Amino acid sequence: MALNFFKQRDIDEMDINDIPEEFINYVETLDEIGKVGLLASRPDIAKVLGVSIKDSNQDKAEMVQTEDSSLELSVISDEDHDGLGSENVELDDDVTEEVDEEFIAIQNNRYDGKKITEVLKDNMEPLEALAVPDKTDKCIVHRIPFIEKQIKYTGKGATYGVVLKVCPQCNRIYMEESGEEYIHEALTKRNIAHTFYSLETSSRYLRSQLSVYEFSDQEKIYIPEIWTEDNPLCSVHEEPLFEVPCIKKYKDRKVEFIGYFCDKCNKIHVRSSAVAEIEDNCALNGVPVIETESLVKKQPKKSSIKVKDIKPDYIVEDGKREIYAYKHTADCFKLTEADTVIVSDSIYCTLEGHETEEVLAQIWINQKKGGRKSYIFVVGYCAQCQKYYMDIDDYNVIYPIGRPEVTIISDLNESDYQITSGEVFNLEKNHLEKIESGISGEIEEIHGSSDYVNPYAVGDYDDGNLSFAKSLSANKYGKRLEELENYIPKPYSYRVDITADGETETYYIGAADVVLKDGKKVISANSDLGYELINYQTIKVHKDGKEYSIKLSRQFDIDHASLYGYTNLRTDEDVIFQSGITDPFLVRVLNMRKKQHSLTDIFVTIQENQNKIVNTDFKKNIIVQGCAGSGKTMVLLHRLSALKYKQRYFDFSQNALILTPNEEFSLHIQGLAEGLQIGSVHRLSVEQYYLEMLLQYDAAFKPENKIVSEMQVRQDYVDYIYSDQFKRDFDQAYNSILAKRNGLVDILIQLQEAMGLENNPFSWTDESRFTVQMKYRVDTLNDLVRKKEQDVVSAQEKITKLEERKAFLEDRIPASKHFAENIVQESLPRVNTKIGEYILEKQQEITELNKKIQDLQEEYTRIQGTLIMFGKRSRLEKLDADIKEVEAVVIPLQQQLDEQKKILSIEQEGKEDDEILAWMKQVSIYVKKVQDEVRLCSNTKDEYSRFSNELNETVDNIKIAYEEYHRIDAEQYSADIKKTVQYLYEQLEQYSLLNIYHQIYDESVRVFKETNAIKSITGKCHRYDLYIQLMFAMRYFNKKIGNMQFICVDEGQDLAVNEYRLLLELNQNNVVFNIFGDTNQLMKSGRGIADWSLMMSEFHAEQYVLNENYRNTNQITRFCNDNFGLQTLQTGVDGPKVREIPRRDLEKELAGLKVTTERVAILLPRTVQKMKYLDMDILPENTRKIIGETMDNGFISIMYVDEVKGIEFDKVFVVSAKMRRNEKYIAYTRALSELIIVVDETVVSYDTESDKNQKVNTNKSEKKIRDKNRKSAALKWERKEKKQEVKNIESLSVQVFAGEKAIPFNQIIVEDATRFKKPVQELLENIENYYLKYGKLDLPIWVSVKEGVYVLEDNYAQYVVASKLKLEQVNTICVDGAAKIQENPVTNLSEKEERNLPEVQDEEKEAEQINSELIIHISCIYKNAKNKCYNVNCIENVGKRCTQEEKCVFYIAATEELSVSEENEIEMDIKNAEIYLRNSEIEKHHKIIKSQPEYFEGIRSIPINQIDVPACFKKNRPAEKKIDALLEYYEEHGCLDKPVTVVFRNNKYVLKDKFLRYYVGKMLKLKKIDAICTVD
Repeated sequence: MALNFFKQRDIDEMDINDIPEEFINYVETLDEIGKVGLLASRPDIAKVLGVSIKDSNQDKAEMVQTEDSSLELSVISDEDHDGLGSENVELDDDVTEEVDEEFIAIQNNRYDGKKITEVLKDNMEPLEALAVPDKTDKCIVHRIPFIEKQIKYTGKGATYGVVLKVCPQCNRIYMEESGEEYIHEALTKRNIAHTFYSLETSSRYLRSQLSVYEFSDQEKIYIPEIWTEDNPLCSVHEEPLFEVPCIKKYKDRKVEFIGYFCDKCNKIHVRSSAVAEIEDNCALNGVPVIETESLVKKQPKKSSIKVKDIKPDYIVEDGKREIYAYKHTADCFKLTEADTVIVSDSIYCTLEGHETEEVLAQIWINQKKGGRKSYIFVVGYCAQCQKYYMDIDDYNVIYPIGRPEVTIISDLNESDYQITSGEVFNLEKNHLEKIESGISGEIEEIHGSSDYVNPYAVGDYDDGNLSFAKSLSANKYGKRLEELENYIPKPYSYRVDITADGETETYYIGAADVVLKDGKKVISANSDLGYELINYQTIKVHKDGKEYSIKLSRQFDIDHASLYGYTNLRTDEDVIFQSGITDPFLVRVLNMRKKQHSLTDIFVTIQENQNKIVNTDFKKNIIVQGCAGSGKTMVLLHRLSALKYKQRYFDFSQNALILTPNEEFSLHIQGLAEGLQIGSVHRLSVEQYYLEMLLQYDAAFKPENKIVSEMQVRQDYVDYIYSDQFKRDFDQAYNSILAKRNGLVDILIQLQEAMGLENNPFSWTDESRFTVQMKYRVDTLNDLVRKKEQDVVSAQEKITKLEERKAFLEDRIPASKHFAENIVQESLPRVNTKIGEYILEKQQEITELNKKIQDLQEEYTRIQGTLIMFGKRSRLEKLDADIKEVEAVVIPLQQQLDEQKKILSIEQEGKEDDEILAWMKQVSIYVKKVQDEVRLCSNTKDEYSRFSNELNETVDNIKIAYEEYHRIDAEQYSADIKKTVQYLYEQLEQYSLLNIYHQIYDESVRVFKETNAIKSITGKCHRYDLYIQLMFAMRYFNKKIGNMQFICVDEGQDLAVNEYRLLLELNQNNVVFNIFGDTNQLMKSGRGIADWSLMMSEFHAEQYVLNENYRNTNQITRFCNDNFGLQTLQTGVDGPKVREIPRRDLEKELAGLKVTTERVAILLPRTVQKMKYLDMDILPENTRKIIGETMDNGFISIMYVDEVKGIEFDKVFVVSAKMRRNEKYIAYTRALSELIIVVDETVVSYDTESDKNQKVNTNKSEKKIRDKNRKSAALKWERKEKKQEVKNIESLSVQVFAGEKAIPFNQIIVEDATRFKKPVQELLENIENYYLKYGKLDLPIWVSVKEGVYVLEDNYAQYVVASKLKLEQVNTICVDGAAKIQENPVTNLSEKEERNLPEVQDEEKEAEQINSELIIHISCIYKNAKNKCYNVNCIENVGKRCTQEEKCVFYIAATEELSVSEENEIEMDIKNAEIYLRNSEIEKHHKIIKSQPEYFEGIRSIPINQIDVPACFKKNRPAEKKIDALLEYYEEHGCLDKPVTVVFRNNKYVLKDKFLRYYVGKMLKLKKIDAICTVD
């Protein structure tokens, strides 16, 4: 399509009756601004094309064109004239004359005495017109509709059209004010005489022509509900109102004013502010006050929704939100955007005389989380106002949740709420949608490009081409797509309008520049202009050499591309900013943000000292020491946002990291991070980062247990772990253990020499390769050993087979011989019978042929004797031929039979079998049925011969096999070699990755633990474990895998200096640290940093200090200052005073809370168990439901202090008893608005390490002394270490045992493999699968004891699988022991003691001989009859069999004398332990129930071991190519490409489809797999 260009001259000369189609199409492509700019000179064309052209200049001069050919523009100046006021001044004659003189030119109507409709014609001159407001369709004076008429002026090259309005009664011409100037210019160019009067002059003239409306005593003034200043409309009919001079007379007095008349109402309207002035003037002049009445559009009352249509999700009442659980409901009104809801301090209309009805209203809320939900409210409905009234407490419930889909008007003097509806809101919403549409459009355009390839595309290309195409596409479009997708959730947050010299500029401001194809739509707050525009301290803006004033500053609440509301932060009418005072504004913004219950950016409120940190040099290490609530986290995030904007070359998504105090905090800042366009920057807790790095080294580092807090670990031990001394001890242990491990090489070399193998050089590049290479070599040697053993087994199997064959032949040959000797004679009668049958058959055949010849001859004789016969000759010839033909057959047949009879009739009596068999073979040539007998005889004789020959060969082969067996057996490796191989396996297992780490760790801490009496902690994983593992991994694998170059650390005081050194080393010593912390919030001094001096000197870091608290109220800040001797500056935000309550009132306080969207926390010391601290039984059900460990809006969170670092709550209860100073400080400063101290003196205190050690040692020594002098209520003895050593030696020796026992596999020998039948492969696979699933063999191996070794007796298949799996130990049953059990079935130890068996007595005597000194233990009072611990405080052992005894810090001897209070306390501990264990069992039961298969919809991740696989799938293994492709996909994406499909059948998941995904999931050892469930 060709492009057409139109010059301005073309447009000016264009004929209105012949507008080119190309021009019309071009105009359609323009936006409104472009259309107005293009058609400014041709309003007539604009009107034809439907384009509205308005002039913003309201003070147009009157334009007069003289009638002669010379053009002159006469400007009639307008004096300021207010029209008829509401004063009581009478109009005197002089004023009237002046007014008349002003309008002389207009009054001299050019068209008087003429019929105006006939005067109007094309090219008419002169043209005179008055101006009226746009869209005026009636004459102001006569109140009749205008007649529209278009006239044309034809000039050189073009026709110009003018649209005019005519009033027949006025006999005048009018035109709309917006087109007056343009028509004037057009007619002037065409030299057309005309006179146009300005709108102001025209309006004053027309008002002067209006007759004054006099009010009677009964008439009223009507007050519209809404008044539009520029274009007043009737609120009932929405029609334009027209000014009317009005007067109210009383005797000789009067009051004049301007009213507004509606044609349809026939009523005078006056705005409410003018009514008050009229009433004042009436009172002042003694004129009766005119009655007034509110004018409200009478809308029909909304009809209630049918009950079946009401599907609310929640109900809000009395400031609380609850899930709507009712089965039925009363009449309810469904409100929409067209309905107005007044938010007030009550649900009743306050206007006098208005009645309010309480009703239920359903309102949809567009929630920020959870989508669109329906809510029901109790509201007031005023029929007179046609509005609904909502209580402020109910509104506060939904305000932070999202936007109500109604028109909200606040009736309170609250500026802390966003505006969520109205015309401006809709305009801003449309603007956001336009921006989002532009972003989405560009994304779609990229997706539609021919060279764009979806990064997840599969199947369109071969693998190589697809990867290459993806790479090209990613290089070209990847970065731009990432930018565009990051814009979508929140493209901007602010709008700022600035003005200078009457011109206004509007800017939308966000975290990043939003640049689309048609220009920059959003500027970044990180730019100089953006920062200056939105910062609250800015009063004037300097741009392009001009000074601008801020006219409007507006903040938006945008989430996931939806506008939820906006707030006008300031306007040009704001007195605060006109005076330059900014602190009140800061307070207002802080208050407003507290109501939102979510993190928002601080671009507007950022302080100078904060901004200085944000803009600090990118490559500089910095430390920010900030008090609680000083905005450290905000500054961190805004600094990253600013750096990402300015440092375009640096890849923040790959090389930057935010280390957070915990996982909850990472989620807490996620929304703000995404809004600041830094969502792609990694946010990990320290533990998560350590673990992520470890798993990159090796998956074996994945902890089996949940990572728990270090708060309950002894302080001195944590201090030691993070100390330099530990690093030295670790290095020493590392070198020692690895040196011991490397000694295995010498054993390997000696083993190779003993096996007669060549000694290949052995070296490794890093320590992690040692075990792999070593195991490879040991596997090679073991394969040789196993091959020798297998050769022996094979030789034995060969002998066995030969012996079995020999036995078979020897058993078979006698019968075969008998058959061979008699078979011929047995077959001979049958052969003779078959010969007789054959001869008889042949003779019958010959007889039939002879009979046929005879019949033919008789026929021949008969015909020949006939005298007269037609064809006689030919018939005789035919018969003769037939006779000869049959004779030709029968004669040879008879001859053949005669010859065969000579052979068949030979007598066989007395002949040998071979002669008879030869005759039978000759007979079988003629008599086919004899062939079977011949075969039978031949085969029987051949079988006997074959068996006889084979027997002779087998005897020879057995001899050879035995010789081969002895040779192979002689070549077997010695038992020492086998033991050495097994020893190397055991040692290598000890030096596996985790085992060698544990050896090094145990050796590192051994001395410190022994010196300080520290117990080993098992079954738990702490951060220091990950820290030590990283130290080990970096050295063991000899590589540093980190790639972070910029690390921001929040709560940085909680990392030890050595952790920072580790992070630096891990990331190639190329890291810039930005550390944000507060030494007053340090939880553990040894692990963290109490003074930044060392960090500043070692890392050359610059320190910044933030000492203003923007989080807490003034009351909380003062409370903390007084309690902790701080000097934190307050921000001026007031709130409730800090309260103290006794512990007994805590549940009462919680029960009275109205928790809707607030975040409430109960913070406890670590010595208290969370869910046992509250008496849940006395709390209301709705309160119990929201109590837990969930940290979110609308919940009461019970947490420990270290779990909430960096997180804030609206209200906080702190159980501060026994908390350390820093714990209290952290806990107190979590509260945004209200802090309540719970006084509880029953809380157990922390033991300091020195006190604890002293207490433990003292208790041990005192108890040992006391116990020696006491009689034990329960005594038991144990042997000392020497006896233990003996027991260990005995456990390794081979001896008869009873029952089932695990013994070393290498102690089992196979004495004679020929005894056992080789297991089938399917059986071996089943046993191996059983072991892989359950970790043990399906059956124990049966052994016996012979000559000091275990000999295999049964379950050979289990032995083979154990050998294949290289098991160290296997479960066995000793057949000798089993025999003893059968002889004497007493197996219970107590029964043995009762029977006083000699075995027990001998054992006791042996113990006494080894050590006659017995160690006496007095049983612990907390142990029950089953030796289980029931001390609720002993967290490690509660509910388990106790092995600690006196070593336990909670040990109390059962015989110890106790006070009543101590006995009560012990009784309470035991009772609480029982409750704890019972709850644990219930929880386990719930978990088991919860983990049971169930039907579900959609896609869910289910345990893969819960899926049953039908046999039809197991038959065929998926193709290797498909498996490799899916494994590659998993490696790239971290998940499978599709979910499996299962059927829920008989309470089980049964695989229905996608077996390949299931198969690969099992290969990857996935615990869970995505699945789609279908109904059976």
